Amino acid sequence: RLRENAVRLGAEGAEVVALDALEYLAGRPRRFDVVFLDPPFALAETMIRACAERLLRGWIGAGSFVYVEAPRSLRTLELPDSLAPYRSAAAGQVRYQLLRLAPAASRDAESAAS
Repeated sequence: RLRENAVRLGAEGAEVVALDALEYLAGRPRRFDVVFLDPPFALAETMIRACAERLLRGWIGAGSFVYVEAPRSLRTLELPDSLAPYRSAAAGQVRYQLLRLAPAASRDAESAAS
């Protein structure tokens, strides 16, 4: 459905990757402006943290956003300090957050990826 929505919205340059996130993020970094993390809820706590740490290795840059969905019962997410909450809300059993890479962290990530 994501691919269909990207076409319907005319989202030029959009790429939908349907793979194991940790396996994909172990590869060579490519820069993304927006990343969606929606792991199975039973794995949310560990998967979100692990993915967030790997994203900081050159996958996201200044102004990049990371959208995260997790069970509402998971009150706090252990995330790297460089990913700052931008917006958050809850609906039903889902809590979602939009995070943004802090500018100083972006420079550090770019240096590490070079």
